[in-house]
Formats: sequence, structure tokens, C-alpha cells
Amino acid sequence: MKRVFSVILALAMLVSLAACSKAPSYTPEQVEEMVETGEMGTIQAFYSVRNAEDGKGDFYVQFNSALENVFDFYSEDGTLVEFDGKAVVYDKEGNEVPRSEIKYGQGLIIAFNGEAEDTDPPTIKAYKVTLA
Repeated sequence: MKRVFSVILALAMLVSLAACSKAPSYTPEQVEEMVETGEMGTIQAFYSVRNAEDGKGDFYVQFNSALENVFDFYSEDGTLVEFDGKAVVYDKEGNEVPRSEIKYGQGLIIAFNGEAEDTDPPTIKAYKVTLA
């Protein structure tokens, strides 16, 4: 009985630790404030042809090929953008834009922490995505 209790307690501690280590989520307003104060950066990208037609979840972007030697997250095949929270794209007025309205090559401004995961494809975490 003590072993079962110990295993359950250990699992509960691991779950608690994992929940606490997750990066914080921000509201669009908080992201805007962090960008204005320089706590978070932005980069311009272009909506990729690799995206699923259902227009849900994470998506791919492409960067100008001139950035190939500058950014670790450049990939000729596209860079995966994972959303922090809800997978939403906003227009300049702050309204949600249905993904079905975003076309290949559409300019996007991505607010992110400046880091890329060294995966294939490279992955960045978006805190807010706005039409350029």
C-alpha cells in the first residue's frame, strides 16, 4: 500500500512541476505592451503554401531568402509557427481574421521571443500574429 501511495504522490509531483514550468500565456493587449516596451520582438513573414486547408492550429511561414544566413529559424521549406494559446490571426484593428481569408504570400507580423527550436522544420512560438 505504501508503494502505491508513493507512486501516486511522485506522479502528482511530476504533473505539478510540468504545469508550473509552462511558459506564460499573454493576452493580445499584453503582447502589444511588451512589443512597445521592447520586452518582445516582432518579425515579418509570409503565409506559406504548406498550410493545411482547414486553417486551424499552427501554421507555416516563409521569410525573405536574404535572411537565410542571418536567422537560425530560416528554412527554405518554411518555418513552423506554434501559437502560445489560441491560434488566431488579427487584422490591424485587432479583429480576428478567419484563416480561410489569408492567402499564400500574405504578409504577417509575428510577435515572439526571438528564439527558435532547432527542429526540422525550425519552430518559433508566436504570442500574437497580425496581418501586415
